[in-house]
Amino acid sequence: MSHSFYICCCTRKANSKTRRVENARKVFDQMHERNVYSWTLMIGEYVHHGHCEEALKLFYHLKQEAGMEFSQSTAVSVVQVCAKIAELQFGKLVHAHVIKTGFQSDVIVGTALVDMYAKIGIREDARQVFDKMPEKNVFSWTVIISEYAKHGRGEEVIKLFKGLLFAGVKPNHFTFSSVLRVSSMLDSLEHGKQVHAQIIKTGFDSYIFVGNALVDMYAKWGSMPDANTLFDNMPELDMVSWTGLMSGYANDAENGHGKEALELFSQMTWSGMKPDNFILALVLKACVCIAALESGQELHAYIIKTGYVVSASVVNTLVDMYSKCGSILDACKVFDEMEEPNLISCNAMIAGYTRHGLDEDALELFHEMRQERMIPNGFTFVGVLTACANLAAQEQGKHIHADIVKSGFALDLFVGNALVGMYAKCGSVNDAAFVFDRMLAWDVVSWNSMIAGYADNNFGVDAFQLVPEMLWFGINPNQVTFTSILKACARLQSGEHGKQVHVYIIKMGLETNIFVGSALVDMYSKCNNIENAIKLFEKMPKRDVVSWNAMMGGFCHSKSCEGALELYIDMLWAGIKSNQSTFVNVIALCTGLAAMEQGKYFHCHIIKTGFESDVILGSALVDMYAKCGCIEDAEKVFSKMINRDLILWNAMITGYANHGLVNNVFQLFKQMEHAGVQLNYITFIALLSACGNAGLVDEAFKYLDLMSHTYGIIPGVEHHSCIVDLLGRAGRLNEAHNYIHEKSLQLSAVIWQSLLAACRVYGNIELGEQAAKCILALEPQDGHVTTYVQLSNIYAAAGRWDDVNKMRKMMKDAGLKKKPGFSWIEVKNKVHTFVVGDRSHPQTEEIYAELQ
Repeated sequence: MSHSFYICCCTRKANSKTRRVENARKVFDQMHERNVYSWTLMIGEYVHHGHCEEALKLFYHLKQEAGMEFSQSTAVSVVQVCAKIAELQFGKLVHAHVIKTGFQSDVIVGTALVDMYAKIGIREDARQVFDKMPEKNVFSWTVIISEYAKHGRGEEVIKLFKGLLFAGVKPNHFTFSSVLRVSSMLDSLEHGKQVHAQIIKTGFDSYIFVGNALVDMYAKWGSMPDANTLFDNMPELDMVSWTGLMSGYANDAENGHGKEALELFSQMTWSGMKPDNFILALVLKACVCIAALESGQELHAYIIKTGYVVSASVVNTLVDMYSKCGSILDACKVFDEMEEPNLISCNAMIAGYTRHGLDEDALELFHEMRQERMIPNGFTFVGVLTACANLAAQEQGKHIHADIVKSGFALDLFVGNALVGMYAKCGSVNDAAFVFDRMLAWDVVSWNSMIAGYADNNFGVDAFQLVPEMLWFGINPNQVTFTSILKACARLQSGEHGKQVHVYIIKMGLETNIFVGSALVDMYSKCNNIENAIKLFEKMPKRDVVSWNAMMGGFCHSKSCEGALELYIDMLWAGIKSNQSTFVNVIALCTGLAAMEQGKYFHCHIIKTGFESDVILGSALVDMYAKCGCIEDAEKVFSKMINRDLILWNAMITGYANHGLVNNVFQLFKQMEHAGVQLNYITFIALLSACGNAGLVDEAFKYLDLMSHTYGIIPGVEHHSCIVDLLGRAGRLNEAHNYIHEKSLQLSAVIWQSLLAACRVYGNIELGEQAAKCILALEPQDGHVTTYVQLSNIYAAAGRWDDVNKMRKMMKDAGLKKKPGFSWIEVKNKVHTFVVGDRSHPQTEEIYAELQ
């Protein structure tokens, strides 16, 4: 090449980069010497700028150039230009010219045409050219195999590879690399192993990118021992080698390979290989899978120490890692330090907030995103809907629903599932059903969300009816479905339905599933079949704290304090750590049985296990001690609670009210107001009850007025019942009767019962008869016993024995019997119950002997 020709070519290249095709043509025309390269460059310049006709003219003029003839090499060069700039129109013109000149049978030209069509994305034309080639070499086969591999057409790749071998063509390292790329997509690893055998036979196993492809294939199949052996035997390693093995370990971290991923990362850094962003993200993912917070923190420190410029994806993974490994504060710190948080990082942060119960923060971040005009996606909406569900914030949920419709995500399956779940958890089953019915498609999560919504909101029958529909649509129930259905059975106390579901569970092979097993134990317990619950519990191959709590709940439901205590001891021996639910169950049982000694025993364990400051347990303990008659211990628990919610305040004020400590009630009420506690329905029941116990009629009406006008709480039956009871106790029966009519309370049996009780005390037969008549009309028959007895007592006090006998006859004719009275006493941590006429106690003879 002459010096002047070299300068002309360089000038031509420079002008090409400035896209000034006219100047390029001037330089081309002034050249004294041209070869195929210069012709091809000029043609390519025309093609690149869309001047296909000029390019074609220049292409035709090749024949007329002195000493220049159109050849296969010219065709290959021009075709390669078309492939490079993805110019299909001119490429087809060249292809047509190739056919005319008879060059299509040339293997090099044919291979170039196949490559051109493949790179432009016209796979069908590439295959057509390939199939018509009379002769094919390894490059021809490799080009078409690579094209199919690039699009994940695994079966077609294997067919082509077998065709290559059958044709007697020896594959090269590029061929093997493409074939191995799709081996992980096939239905069996055997194809990959056969290719591996061919690689060993042909001696290409020493090539680094063939070795990398083998490691990647075995890793994607989860065959980590094979992948690791290949990796260890590779004569040379590059970043792709480390990435292939690391991906295998990280992607399989949930199955126990997370630790190996971390160890491999240490080996990589010790070898002097600097990890890239993809590797860092993989290692952080492994930390998440095995909850290795400390390792994640060490990796974060390594990134900072080495001054590594990480990508946004790594920072997003750091946020995700910290939130999923339990350190939401570190997640917040990383997030806050980001210069420009993107949608993925915001989504990770929203998910982290909801995971840690910081649902209000999740919603606040969502509103900040909207203010910054960041466009949310489906993951964003799922996160904030979860927050609304956790907070039972239906109004906010509705606003977000409107945003979803505007953003075009209303028909997204995952968003639809989240909407159903949100409305169901907010108690709006009709809205949940509305969304569910309008979804274009359902998966098992959709059906489970709707079934759980019905079950949780006491629509058990509707929950049952959805299961056949679910099966009709070809979706099989899973453990979550059965857990919800069993919950519906338990709430309906429908043991028969529960047994039918149990049979289906056995057929599905899910009886040994720990979640389903726990739900079965809970269902049988609440359906008063404690024997079956115990049998199932004992048969469970594995039990977690939920299983133990379900059985504990069964003993509590059956009022077996002794059984609950024994089970709790067994639970400790089994090494199961009690949680909040465990103690809530047993404390509720002790409260119901007034078993204070057992309650104290569990209180000690609450302190030992570190739940002393738990506000829910604090409320339960205050309630237990108050109802067991030890208001002083209730006060001690209350005073030690650092955080107090409304339930805790209400437990204490109700305890004072039930003990007749009126001044304490009023003082605590003032403290609640001073502390800014949002008073509710229950608070005012306690206040009005205290007024009733002390006969403070005027104060009661004052609080009733405060409740409705200051706090905006509409008085309910319980509040009005307190007023009627208070007026009755004060002997102001006519006022009580007028109050019932003024407030339109005539349809409440509870209200009339309060008046009837007062009539018995003051011997007002006329009002008593009227009250009894209303109760009998409103209550079901099995609730008439108390009414008949009270009216009979009023008649007896007035000496009207004929009417007394009449009441007794009416009870007898209706088949009603007064329930016998009973009492209990706690001796040596055991509750002994005594019923009138019962002689079932093991020490009956000694007890009666002592009484005589």
